[in-house]
Amino acid sequence: PNPRTYRKPDSPTMSMEPERRYDHESVMTSEFAYVWGGIGGENAQPFRRDTIHAFNLAQEKWQVYNATGDVPPPCYRARCDVIGDDIVTYGGKLQDGSRSSDIYVLDIPTKAWRHQNLAETSEKPVGRSSCCFCALDDSRAFLMFGGYSVDPGLSKQEGATWAPDSDSDSDGFNNELYAYEMLAENYGRWVGLKIAGGRPQPRCAAAMAPVDDHRALLHGGVGIQTC
Repeated sequence: PNPRTYRKPDSPTMSMEPERRYDHESVMTSEFAYVWGGIGGENAQPFRRDTIHAFNLAQEKWQVYNATGDVPPPCYRARCDVIGDDIVTYGGKLQDGSRSSDIYVLDIPTKAWRHQNLAETSEKPVGRSSCCFCALDDSRAFLMFGGYSVDPGLSKQEGATWAPDSDSDSDGFNNELYAYEMLAENYGRWVGLKIAGGRPQPRCAAAMAPVDDHRALLHGGVGIQTC
């Protein structure tokens, strides 16, 4: 098939495909595309995150796994990426309207979630949704930029800006930049990064992709003005 042509797979397992949803999480390995979370259904509620849908890229078949362990609470607008056999997810908007600041890791072979505790030396970014979150190549570190959150107040990163959303009483856009380092199986730390040159405008719902171990490309997003 033409590699630049969209097509819908005609799979005998389409009955196992994810329900219609949006603001969900999805990540791809060399063999599978995984989908979970998000919001949808008749009542437009966040989906549970113990149900993982996996699409076999070679066989073009869906599979469904029931994940175990420290299953994250239902949420949407979280962000994720993959390193080795680990899928790492951060943030998101919870059912009570608050925003998560937690990191969870899904072990792909066992389909078991584990919660990451923060090291004593870790900084503590305010919880957020719709941020950028991507793994750096060949490392155990992730970059996190921006997002939608309450005013970080005194915990705001030095040099960063929080811009209130005129359509909200308490939420807004920020342009903080952090690295998350996975130090061990069950804990890690956030490190605030200083920016040389012009800092991008506060925004959420942008796209960011790694270029190499030291660079990432940021594009688009929503803020107080078009990004």
